[in-house]
Amino acid sequence: MINLMAYRAPVIVPTIDESLARLLKLPEDIKFIREKEGLGHSAFARSLGISRVQLWYWEKGKSLPKEPLILLGLLLWAERLRNSTS
Repeated sequence: MINLMAYRAPVIVPTIDESLARLLKLPEDIKFIREKEGLGHSAFARSLGISRVQLWYWEKGKSLPKEPLILLGLLLWAERLRNSTS
């Protein structure tokens, strides 16, 4: 029998300050993703299943995604792109 617990990776939970700082950086991340992927506002909005106006609000920091999976996906996507360019 294999002890799966021996292979479990440690879980790192960010502090509230770190989480807030990351959310405040989301508009910058959205623009970074869109430009890095070479997408216009309309094409990127379509790929996320939202309107171009909603994307504009997110990119300008006027609102945030309400869907947790989209929010998490954008944060991870930006992190992956930044790591691949370093």
